[in-house]
Amino acid sequence: MRKLLRKRKGVSSAISGIFVITMSLMAFGTLFTYAAVMDQYNQVVDERRYSEWEIQNERFKIIEAQRDEDGSLNATIKNYGTTMVHLTDLWVTVYNSTSNQKSQKLYEIDYNINTAELMYQIGNKSATELPSGITVNCINLTEGPVDSELSYIVKIVSARGNSAVYALLPPIETEEETGSDGEGQDVPMKITWNQPSFQYRVQNLDVWTPAWEIDRNFAGATHAVFRVNVTNLTEDNIELRQYSVMGAGLFGGEWSQESYYILGEGSTPMSPISFNSQTIPVGEWRYVYFGASIPEGTDLQPLTSPTNSLEVFVNIHFNNEGESVYYGITISLMSMYIYKSGC
Repeated sequence: MRKLLRKRKGVSSAISGIFVITMSLMAFGTLFTYAAVMDQYNQVVDERRYSEWEIQNERFKIIEAQRDEDGSLNATIKNYGTTMVHLTDLWVTVYNSTSNQKSQKLYEIDYNINTAELMYQIGNKSATELPSGITVNCINLTEGPVDSELSYIVKIVSARGNSAVYALLPPIETEEETGSDGEGQDVPMKITWNQPSFQYRVQNLDVWTPAWEIDRNFAGATHAVFRVNVTNLTEDNIELRQYSVMGAGLFGGEWSQESYYILGEGSTPMSPISFNSQTIPVGEWRYVYFGASIPEGTDLQPLTSPTNSLEVFVNIHFNNEGESVYYGITISLMSMYIYKSGC
């Protein structure tokens, strides 16, 4: 009997041991599975938080956009956020003069912009028009002539879903735009008052920038080329003359003026072109470039000393196409402020 009881007691102890080991293994497995699931969950949460951080810290802006003379879009984008921007979609919506939508186009793009960098010539790079899938080398704003009354809304979207919008508006015509001192006086040409109507570039600034204010702290900002948007209001094509000049004057007891003579079309500070001839067709506008130190020259006139508010005007000398009678007109540009940011 005692042997039987001892035998049963041994079996019971073995069963208890097996039960404890089994429960321990199950508990350990449960804890291991829980830890693995929590680790996966935490990874997903961390990835979600990082993705949200990237979305919130992705910042980009279309700092300038215009319709070039060939009708193509020319936009400049700056990444001023803390992450690289991957641009994937570009929308162009066209409106007529009554703000009714005429058309909308979507382009698939693949552009990357690093932090604190600019990307130029957006619209003159490869893109895919959707839904046709046709690859184009530039985005053509083909609705109407260059000086039409159409507006273009440009929207660029990133892979993270952020977007930037820029409105390309038609010239706004008012009596003040003519530059005339006499109300209702007929004038042969005018300047349209908007941001692209008066622009400049310096040596290391690779984009045309509104010239109402100039920061001399731009690297290489010792010389500049200016361009002015001039519209022909006559009934004939007009031919510009080599003595056309932009004057920037400073009032300081007596009048002091810097003269920037006309340059050839397409001039830049890096490649100034000697003026030969330029025609502005009837009812159309053209950029007229200034910056030469002498008529028909390519040496650029230095910028005036910093921190000055200047009175700016343009003297246009011209003749009607095919005629030898010469005319001249002075178009005021109001003022330009040259300053130096920082120390």
